[in-house]
Amino acid sequence: MKNTRSIQHGIVITAICLVMVAAVFGSKEALRRSSEYQIAQTTDFTEDLIASWIDNRAADVKLWARLDEIVEYFDGELFAGSRTEILAARGAESELLQVNNAS
Repeated sequence: MKNTRSIQHGIVITAICLVMVAAVFGSKEALRRSSEYQIAQTTDFTEDLIASWIDNRAADVKLWARLDEIVEYFDGELFAGSRTEILAARGAESELLQVNNAS
């Protein structure tokens, strides 16, 4: 009877150890899959962020090119001033036209 219990305890302990080892390897695999998923999401988000930033910079370059055309047009005709002054004068001119048209 003592030997039977000893064998039963050995089987139970072995079974518990096998379950624990399987749980460790299963959780390791789940953690690996979760990490890969997070990395893929972060990569996709970063790719979208960089693409958006590049598109915005392209729009900035187009705007800056247009501002140079405006400065070249007004430079010397109205006054020789900085870009800020020229743009401010252009804004004031359009406001004055709106006020005159409303009168």
